[in-house]
Amino acid sequence: MYLPQFQRVEDTQTLLAFMREHPFTNVITSTSGVAAVSHIPVLAFRDGDGIRLRGHMARSNDHSALLDGDAPTVVVFQGPHAYVSPLMYDDAGAGPTWDYIAVQASGHTRVLDDDDTHEFLHELLAAFDPDFRARWDAADEALRTCMVGGIAAFEMDVKH
Repeated sequence: MYLPQFQRVEDTQTLLAFMREHPFTNVITSTSGVAAVSHIPVLAFRDGDGIRLRGHMARSNDHSALLDGDAPTVVVFQGPHAYVSPLMYDDAGAGPTWDYIAVQASGHTRVLDDDDTHEFLHELLAAFDPDFRARWDAADEALRTCMVGGIAAFEMDVKH
């Protein structure tokens, strides 16, 4: 992502707040010169001085097979954006542009085991649907196990 130095933000707390406010992401994993892209919600957590991301996708999504840690992954959190007309500037030589806010995080993902996947699902419910938590916990264990078996939950320690 092109990022002029004067627009760079490196404050972990500011980045984390933006990621939490805009959790619907583009997850991009590249292998053998081919990029897999999935549009999914991703949760962001403080991890010591850094940031850890957690998300999931359907195991039937071919992209899920790339989450084993070997291929680099980029997660893009996108916020507000808008066209900027050159009419907004006093400079007659100004051209049009697009103004946007985005955070791009990269690292290697690792697939979560069943216990960590269950923990992640509780985190996901707390973030997006806390009223459903009791119903999920009361659901038949076989149903929960089947549903968890159908997803590939992953996490990534943000390196950049």
